[in-house]
Amino acid sequence: MTNKTALLKPGNPAAANVALAAKILQLEASNKPKDIATLAYIWGYPLVTIAGSYAYYTTKGVPSLGEGPVNTINFARSLSNTSWVQYVSPNVNVLYGNAWMNLAKGPLVPLIPPIPQRYYVMQFMDP
Repeated sequence: MTNKTALLKPGNPAAANVALAAKILQLEASNKPKDIATLAYIWGYPLVTIAGSYAYYTTKGVPSLGEGPVNTINFARSLSNTSWVQYVSPNVNVLYGNAWMNLAKGPLVPLIPPIPQRYYVMQFMDP
């Protein structure tokens, strides 16, 4: 049998989640301007960040690090290096690419050409 009190001890991720959920509920029930601004930041920051990334990576004329039009897989023109700031810690022997997909008109089927004798990964994220 699990000791439920042990799950909620400080330092346990479950305790942090419970504390965070309680704080969010407290903020949502408040009418204080500071609490309203805190909630706006918590919920709005990711949306602003992803909108900025979308604008950067789909704009013509930016450095060729894998940017390009929507609904197109765009690859960098050279291997990554430590000067790249787009990725937290890029692998220096990886050719990065990305694609921003607009699914407003329905699903898309990405066509990936065969890449013989190479390992590759396609990561899909939904912001």
